[in-house]
Amino acid sequence: MRRFLFASHDGFGVGHTRRNTLIAQAILEASPDAQVVLLTGIAVRPSWGHDDRLTVVQLPPLVKDERGAYRHATLSFEDAIVERAHRFEDVVRSFDPECIVIDRHPFGIAGELRAGIVAARRRGARIVLGLRDILDVPSCADLIARAAGVVQMAGYNSTFEALAAGLRPVLVPRRSPRREQAIRAERLAAVGLADMVDERSDATELAWLLQRDRRLADGALEAAGLRLDGAAHAASLLASGRLVPTC
Repeated sequence: MRRFLFASHDGFGVGHTRRNTLIAQAILEASPDAQVVLLTGIAVRPSWGHDDRLTVVQLPPLVKDERGAYRHATLSFEDAIVERAHRFEDVVRSFDPECIVIDRHPFGIAGELRAGIVAARRRGARIVLGLRDILDVPSCADLIARAAGVVQMAGYNSTFEALAAGLRPVLVPRRSPRREQAIRAERLAAVGLADMVDERSDATELAWLLQRDRRLADGALEAAGLRLDGAAHAASLLASGRLVPTC
């Protein structure tokens, strides 16, 4: 039996957990004997990814406040980190994964995954770091495809949902507490795959953009070097063991 463990720090937004779930589903489709455990800080089980071979383990959720600091609803930050560490170590011990995919934070938000990673490496597990903008066919693409145009923030999931649906989105990126949305929007606008407006822009600018044809030309994504088969490609690399361990 192949055993894969995915760890995501999400506590409010679902972007990281969605990407892990997409890759996990691709692994399950390619490997009938695979088993996957998905660790997430989301307080409820995600509505997607229903498969008897996929187990969801919830971590104490940590949500960013208005200053960008992580908070738990009832526990102190330190106690939440300790509990997250214990749950991760318990899963590593009981599930004994051959491969662990850790999303964005190599050792967790505050190092809570370190001891479990060390234990897994001693057992021979491969440790893989997952980063943003790996996405396959998104679950909302069909809904977005019915729209003539979309105005949205520039998060990686919703942005690629629009692109996968063949739309050139109007992006209104947030600029704090991180600039990754602004950087993504600027680069997509530079290659003609999106338009970007500031949240303080005049409504007439937005109206003018929405009056333009919002459909992408055939082959526009390929011409810009963007692929939408990331989940299948990542699953193939994980299953084959061709990735170089990160630690």
